[in-house]
Amino acid sequence: MPKIHKYLKIVSKLAFCCLFLMAAKVDAQTSWKGTVSTAWANTTNWTAGIPTATLDVIIGDANFTGTNQPSITATAVAKSLTIGTGTTNCVLSMSKGLTVSGNVTIGTNGTILHSGTTSLTISTTGNWSNSGTYTNSGTGAVIFSGTAQAVSGTAAFKNLTVNSTCTLTLNTNISVSTTFTCTGTLNPNESPTYQVTGAGNLVMAATTVLLVKASTFAGNYALTGTNALNTKYTVNYAATTVSQTITSNLVYGTLIASGGTTKTLQGNLIFTNASGAGNITV
Repeated sequence: MPKIHKYLKIVSKLAFCCLFLMAAKVDAQTSWKGTVSTAWANTTNWTAGIPTATLDVIIGDANFTGTNQPSITATAVAKSLTIGTGTTNCVLSMSKGLTVSGNVTIGTNGTILHSGTTSLTISTTGNWSNSGTYTNSGTGAVIFSGTAQAVSGTAAFKNLTVNSTCTLTLNTNISVSTTFTCTGTLNPNESPTYQVTGAGNLVMAATTVLLVKASTFAGNYALTGTNALNTKYTVNYAATTVSQTITSNLVYGTLIASGGTTKTLQGNLIFTNASGAGNITV
């Protein structure tokens, strides 16, 4: 009998631990209900309370039974954000900033309306995937502030920033209409390769690395705005499957030719004469 009691105690403890872990897993997600108001910061609008940096946010699942669409009117955070991947049409309006420590996923029935001043940003350390609608009527930016990140789907931005810690890989063509600030690494991918277009200005820093995977620089970077080139930024012609022509209409900080294919000069090259710049690596 003592052995049976001991066994039952062990089973009870294991069952309690399982229930605790299941509850913790459920609590790691909060879904929008929209039954009380449009306020993001109202705890009763959510299944597990107001979003935090440890809670995945879902907008548009079966819990959205109310009539109120969410609105961010004070600085907000989330572990990840998924909106409109179900059958319910969802619209998230933002007049304050949002920091996401994971992925941002906009489904076919999802819309993010981004407005406000420069300080109103969407900052994410995860991937950006948009099958729905993203619009920016203000001056805020979408900021990639992680390490290895990717963008896919429809990717039309007003202001876009890639921070110095980030390597952003393109899985789609992107457009930037106002300013593209890249202080990190931009990888346009290869086979297929993708392009950055739009009327936006390109702003770079000493830490900027632009990888070229198309046959020409313009094949990946076709912004028609002004280029603000840092004296030490790097361009790496890194295609592994196509021969490349190195453009002569840039003032280079550092030029790298890699990837193993043939690189042909379009013309005479110009380099900056800043200390630590003017380097060529083949």
